[in-house]
Amino acid sequence: MDLQRDAARDGPIIVLIANKSSRVAIIIPHQHPPVHVRLSASMEKLVYLVTILHQTVNEGARPGDSQPKLIKVLRELWDDVVLWSKV
Repeated sequence: MDLQRDAARDGPIIVLIANKSSRVAIIIPHQHPPVHVRLSASMEKLVYLVTILHQTVNEGARPGDSQPKLIKVLRELWDDVVLWSKV
């Protein structure tokens, strides 16, 4: 756990864990205990978002590109996973 907390010194690490019966996120902040959050997003939505995120990251940034696709995917992931989980 100390290694994960050290890795979170520049911002929290969020781990998504999903299967057919449960979808959760574990948020690991730098100097606080991890937080467990139950997710309301469907398994299909999470698979879609993770797939798009992987594709976008694997494409890499081109010179002069502001990475709008990556920003869009991360924003959608944030909206669908984090914000809906608070409702």
